[in-house]
Amino acid sequence: KGSKTVSVSCCIVMSGGYEDDRDGGEAVVYTGEGGNDMLHSRAQIGDQHFQRGNLALANNCRLGVPVRLVRGNSDASSYSATTYIYDGLYTVQSFWFQVGVSGYKVCHFHLVRVPGQRKLDSASVHWGNKMGNSLPKTQLAEKRPGFVMADISLGQAEIPIPVVNEFTRGHPSWAPPPLSLLPCRTAEKHLTLEGVEWPTDETDRKRAFVYITRQVIHKGAPRPRPASHLTTKQLLDLNGGSLPYVSNQRLHGGRCTELVIFESPPGTHKSPADQNAVQAGIRYRLEVFRT
Repeated sequence: KGSKTVSVSCCIVMSGGYEDDRDGGEAVVYTGEGGNDMLHSRAQIGDQHFQRGNLALANNCRLGVPVRLVRGNSDASSYSATTYIYDGLYTVQSFWFQVGVSGYKVCHFHLVRVPGQRKLDSASVHWGNKMGNSLPKTQLAEKRPGFVMADISLGQAEIPIPVVNEFTRGHPSWAPPPLSLLPCRTAEKHLTLEGVEWPTDETDRKRAFVYITRQVIHKGAPRPRPASHLTTKQLLDLNGGSLPYVSNQRLHGGRCTELVIFESPPGTHKSPADQNAVQAGIRYRLEVFRT
């Protein structure tokens, strides 16, 4: 008798923010959204209802649509104090209304992990806090399953950036390993792509690229003037009114909406105009992966 459009949930996050959650890894009791203390005490301060996200997750159960589950773990080394890991697909087996720990009605969902997936990634990570032992400083990238190369930057970054590909060659998501090349330098020590020895084999050329840590300006292009003559307000105006920094010379992806970021030489302006975050290099351990 006609069709009806309903909403379903694509992804949910469990990060210990709700006191009624029960996480058993392969099977969990997930608490719905709403009525939670926004001061992160985990306490429930109001009733929940089967509407919006809670209704969508209930529709997952009714229609048999699995949902992606991401787990958040406390991590002192992360600037957000939390690291999030994707742990695969779960089916919503059932849902119900129940009075929770704090005496308010909460929406509960029983989730079971879809069989046949790789083991839980959250279970294989050693967290540097009270939840577990920190990852040994001496652990080598070569010990990772699917190890491809130890450092895609070829020594240019202060912290090595390993490459991992856990798919075998016959898998549709397999990809050939990247072929990283070093840039050349001019007599003035500027980086240049001129003189880079590209591979002659066509297959190798398709996977080759030059890894750069600073801007490369073409030989015929004019070089930008230093911004030392600008006032702080003029520098901010060039960047759309604000600079996309958080703390400690880090760029905030959500604020970085411009194609070009204008910075001044260190010491020219008071913070935040002279942070020079773009030129600071790698500060945190990164990884290029296909899993």
